[in-house]
Amino acid sequence: MMDSEKKELRKIKTKRILIWTIGIAAIAALVTIITIFSFLGSGSS
Repeated sequence: MMDSEKKELRKIKTKRILIWTIGIAAIAALVTIITIFSFLGSGSS
């Protein structure tokens, strides 16, 4: 394996970790927002 190949693999791995982190954070934020809205909705009625 050449150094350039290793660098490319590392880049791909880093990108994948970033995408996963952003995706999980987005899902967590969505769930939180939905939970807050459902609590507000049930509280006001």
